[in-house]
Amino acid sequence: TASASPAHPTAIVNVASAGGMFPMPQAPVYSATKAAVVLYTRSLAHLAPRKGVRVNALCPQFTDTDLVSRQLSSVGSVGAKAILAQTGGSLLTVEQVVDAAMELVRDDSKAGE
Repeated sequence: TASASPAHPTAIVNVASAGGMFPMPQAPVYSATKAAVVLYTRSLAHLAPRKGVRVNALCPQFTDTDLVSRQLSSVGSVGAKAILAQTGGSLLTVEQVVDAAMELVRDDSKAGE
């Protein structure tokens, strides 16, 4: 396999969360660790022009998975609505998250985002 270089670029997608972009009083440790992933990614933006390695962070909001469904069920409908209201009131589909990740892989103009 070829090494990463400006002529043979490589893409890395770190999966963070929308929770890394704003405070989450109900999950402060989760929010802080996801914020760390975002800042780590931004700190590696310099690799794109020098080494041909584009590093991006994907920060999806709540996604329709079994894990999220169980978490929302555990807080009841009022609690679930309050939590979802923080990110627009709806769940993303897994397909939407995958499409966003693939855009970060394919789009050579994105680095450190």
